[in-house]
Amino acid sequence: MKKTILLLTLLFTGTFALWAADTDVVKARLEGKALKVSLTNTTPFVAFQMDIDLPEGITTETPVKGVRLSENDFVLAYNTINTTDNVVRVLAYNLSNSSISGESGEALFTMALSDKGNEPITLSNIIFADGTPTEVGLPDATAALAGDVNRDGTVNVNDLVALAGIIIGSATEGLDLDAADMNSNGNVEVNDLVALAQLLIN
Repeated sequence: MKKTILLLTLLFTGTFALWAADTDVVKARLEGKALKVSLTNTTPFVAFQMDIDLPEGITTETPVKGVRLSENDFVLAYNTINTTDNVVRVLAYNLSNSSISGESGEALFTMALSDKGNEPITLSNIIFADGTPTEVGLPDATAALAGDVNRDGTVNVNDLVALAGIIIGSATEGLDLDAADMNSNGNVEVNDLVALAQLLIN
């Protein structure tokens, strides 16, 4: 069984991406109090598991399957596996060994949180299986704060200016393109500028 093992850290209101192969990318994003985990892939994965290390006092509701898991009747299960450290394990599989379907990049699942807090959320022990015996390990990654285009740790009008520079092609050096992709569609474009402006005025 091929296992893609990832260790990721998601900062609240952040997003991250890691590559399991050139075309397999796991992304997580915190939108308000909802943690959304998605997969962009060409490998036909048939199951996955991950541990979500939540900050103290943060609780979760049952994760909700996205379209990609609903189409092939995947079972999505979760359980708190370590109450002391507040670690929740999420597991998805189906009995027919069908692969995850749907549009690559769409959310696999969404998990509502009791609060968004101020501490990082860590995703670890992430394993995607495709039914072959190969295993691929990946390095740790830290999430970027969504909208923090200039990487200064805050989201403000300077990020709006930096995002506009990316769109018109006048600046990209030192800027975080993942943080600039506000709608997580893989492109930095005018829709991201509008989303960031709305975030700043709300």
